[in-house]
Amino acid sequence: MTTQLPIRVSALYRFARLDDPHAARGPLLAAARDAGVKGTLLLAHEGVNGTIAGAPEALDRVIAQVRALPGCANLSLKHSWFDANPFHRLKVKVKREIVTMGVAVDPLTDAGTYVAPADWNTLIADPETLVIDTTSDHNTQETAERVAKLYVREVFGGRYTAPPKVTEFPNAARLNELMIVGPVTVRSACSHHLCPIIGRIWVGVMPNEHSALIGLSK
Repeated sequence: MTTQLPIRVSALYRFARLDDPHAARGPLLAAARDAGVKGTLLLAHEGVNGTIAGAPEALDRVIAQVRALPGCANLSLKHSWFDANPFHRLKVKVKREIVTMGVAVDPLTDAGTYVAPADWNTLIADPETLVIDTTSDHNTQETAERVAKLYVREVFGGRYTAPPKVTEFPNAARLNELMIVGPVTVRSACSHHLCPIIGRIWVGVMPNEHSALIGLSK
């Protein structure tokens, strides 16, 4: 892929057995610092996960080091492009999990059997395979459509609706200090794994004496 934007953002992950993620952290952190890369990389006994940004050549050097970790040669990668680095610092952390599940799960052993696309039709045609009849069962004929609407309208509703209008106010008092509003309850889902995201956030705005103020009620 070619682009004129100078900064590439690479999201990556791989479930792999890392016997000593703490030992892997130091060299990976040093390589990312030397390359001028920003973002976050998570290491755990179950693998690596993260999103990093920088010049393409610099990212390639760091990604090559990640691929050199045991079992990480077939790293899953997705790229996007920006005119400036969206991250301000670099973090390489060792965590208990690279994708928080909240339960004791080993993704390397507690996973289902992979079915290749070429084998899919044969699998569902097997009389021993239990399937949901979405063709002739009136209870499930429109289930796929209902589930799709659920994700579009509820789970990912904010991605398909316009954001609320931002209201500006004159900065009559010439405020130039940090204003924080919160906590705000957040309920969402990870678009990568569809894992729920539930938590609280605080929103901070830093005006200056020459700028307008914005309302944070929305």
